[in-house]
Amino acid sequence: MTSEQIMEEVSKQLGEIKQLLLVMARNDIQNELEAIITTDEKKKIWALCDGINTTNEISTKAKVSIRYVQLIIKDLQNASLISVEKRGIPKRVFDYVPKNWRIKNVE
Repeated sequence: MTSEQIMEEVSKQLGEIKQLLLVMARNDIQNELEAIITTDEKKKIWALCDGINTTNEISTKAKVSIRYVQLIIKDLQNASLISVEKRGIPKRVFDYVPKNWRIKNVE
């Protein structure tokens, strides 16, 4: 087995472990989210923090001010639920949006 194949196998196994841990921690993550995400607007913001949308785009799509988005993202960062690797592009640490959140009008 080449070193590249070994790295691919390790990466695959780490992905599987991550998924398993996410399933195991789902209730804890949802409880943590629901402590911060208390309104429909905040749910939209969370759903739009996919590492693709900028804070400006999130603001437009969620129909809230940019400052409001920034404040929510800051709260989520403080809770270690969001990372901002590229300036102005937040990404959920856990790619999880609770199914019982009925998020409407998010494109």
